[in-house]
Amino acid sequence: MNETSQEQNRPEGEHIDIGDPNDVRRWTRELQVDERTLRVAVREAGTSVPAVRHYLHTSRVRS
Repeated sequence: MNETSQEQNRPEGEHIDIGDPNDVRRWTRELQVDERTLRVAVREAGTSVPAVRHYLHTSRVRS
């Protein structure tokens, strides 16, 4: 089986491509944040979905 296809079905194994408008739309919906918040999270935490989720969770708790 194609490894890339398997990775696409596992959101936690993915990375957010902030330069891809479709990816930005997908992750703003999935993470329930606006584009600016997503861009800040990616800048601070990197492109890993789990890292971005963690960043968003911890920054919301402090806010």
